[in-house]
Amino acid sequence: MALGAVWLVGVVCLAFFTAEEGPKGCWVDYVTGYPCPTCGSSRAGFSLVKGDVASALAFNPLVTLALVAGVFVVGIRVVLGRQLVLRLERRGWVVLSFLLLLAVALNWIYVLGRFG
Repeated sequence: MALGAVWLVGVVCLAFFTAEEGPKGCWVDYVTGYPCPTCGSSRAGFSLVKGDVASALAFNPLVTLALVAGVFVVGIRVVLGRQLVLRLERRGWVVLSFLLLLAVALNWIYVLGRFG
């Protein structure tokens, strides 16, 4: 309950800013000279809260999809009163892990092209 309240306060605060006013620096970029795989995620969150899905996807597609999926899963938890459980055998988890790593790698290539 407290976590939900903190999340709601964060969303309300984000609603008062534009994506351009969001954070523009990242310590990974500062240290290495390359943007991290989550570069643009704060600005994507700002855009998503404002309802600008196209801009959110342009800033960071993977983070945007993860945020939408997170809201969906939390919604299921609230409406049904139980957690969404994914039951897979070992092989299924291996495939799912590979696909997730592939998605992160492709997203990072996109981010490097956009912000690098």
